[in-house]
Amino acid sequence: MDAASGGGTQEQGTLRAFHQLYASSSYLGEGQFLSLSNLLMLTPGFTVSPAPHLKVSMEYGHARRQQEDDNVYAGGMRVYQGTENVQGVRIGNLLRVHTNWALTENIKLILNYENLSRGEVLRRARLPSGSYVQVGVTYRY
Repeated sequence: MDAASGGGTQEQGTLRAFHQLYASSSYLGEGQFLSLSNLLMLTPGFTVSPAPHLKVSMEYGHARRQQEDDNVYAGGMRVYQGTENVQGVRIGNLLRVHTNWALTENIKLILNYENLSRGEVLRRARLPSGSYVQVGVTYRY
């Protein structure tokens, strides 16, 4: 479970929302669909190793905002425009799948897939769902 306060980022005066020190962190995923501000997120997950050199992790998070009068934030504290003007708290669901396959002792293949399925807040703000795919190869010598 992750929680970060929200509220009052559009107004003058005291900032009442949490603002993380390192906003470029991929703590909530490489796709950076969400940020740790005005967020309450419950994310059950599991990891399996179907083969000796293969590891697959999956998480499915349910994201809500804590304050309806504050924005929803993407990674880097980027605002989802229009989200402060709509009712509702359910941001959406974030699916994350990470696969790590050791092809040899020196070479690893990495596959990340993330999907933010929009909830009532993003839908009312007329914002789409989104997906992110990353493929990587690591060579260690």
